Amino acid sequence: MGLAPSLWIDLGRKQVKVKHYDARMVISLTWDVDGVVECAFCTQVYYKNKPVDWLQMYVVGELDVLLSHDLLA
Repeated sequence: MGLAPSLWIDLGRKQVKVKHYDARMVISLTWDVDGVVECAFCTQVYYKNKPVDWLQMYVVGELDVLLSHDLLA
C-alpha cells in the first residue's frame, strides 16, 4: 500500500504538518499527458467526537463551495 503526502496548514496555531493518506484515498479529478492536474484527498476524521468524511480538493482556478450549516453544527 502506498502513501500520498498532503500539507495541512493551521493558521490559528501557525503550524504546517505533512499528513499521509493511503494512496487509495487519492482521487484524480483531471489529468493530461504530463500527469494529474487536479486531485482530491478523501478520508474519515472526527469533529466534535463524531466521525465525518473529509474531502480536501486541489483544483485549478476558483472553486465555489456550498456547505450546509447542518454539516458543521
